[in-house]
Order: sequence, then structure tokens, then C-alpha cells
Amino acid sequence: MSVELRPYLALPKEKTDENERINRARGLRKVYFGPPHDEKIAIVGGGKSILEKWDEIRQFRNILAINNTRNTLLNYGVDATFISVDPLPQIAEFAKGAKRAIVASRCDPSVFEVLRGAEVRI
Repeated sequence: MSVELRPYLALPKEKTDENERINRARGLRKVYFGPPHDEKIAIVGGGKSILEKWDEIRQFRNILAINNTRNTLLNYGVDATFISVDPLPQIAEFAKGAKRAIVASRCDPSVFEVLRGAEVRI
């Protein structure tokens, strides 16, 4: 049996290229990877494992939440940093109200618009 994997783009490359051009012109700070350190972070995605790992997740000082997972964590009293690399415009809905965010330049400009006033890195 042979399996062929084909890449699938959520949007045409021209659209994500345009997003990058618009968003890089915003002059936002870039993510900085400093010198090595011992501090750990939790990067939390969606799925039932959030509840299974809840006690472990909340022990972290720095928690990054992918897309709508941030809103799930808010329901449990954790205001995590919003992160996304997804170029679809509906991601803006998930970013609303975030105080901190790390967002890829390929994301839709509407995501950056709802994050006005937040600490955003690209």
C-alpha cells in the first residue's frame, strides 16, 4: 500500500504573501529568542487533553495558547498568550481580548486589528 501526501494551503500563496507584506509594515516587535535558560513554557492546543493535563498546565508561569484554546483557558481563569500561524480571517474572533500575542506575519490583517492595544510580536 502506498500513501501519497499532498500539501494543502488554506489560502492561495498570493494572499498569504499579501498578508505578510501588510503585517510586516506594522513595525511590530519580532519574537526574540534570547540566550538559553531553564524556564519552561506550556504551549497548549485544543483537545480533551487540556482537561486531562490541567493540573500540569496551570503550574507553568508562561502559557501560550493556540487559536481558540486561549478562550478555553480563560474559562478556567488562565489568561494565556494567544499564538497563531493560521492565515484565515476567522482567527480574529479567537484573538479578541488577548492582552499578549505572538502572531505570524502570514495571518490575516484582521487578527492584528483586533489585537490593537495588546502586546503583539510577529
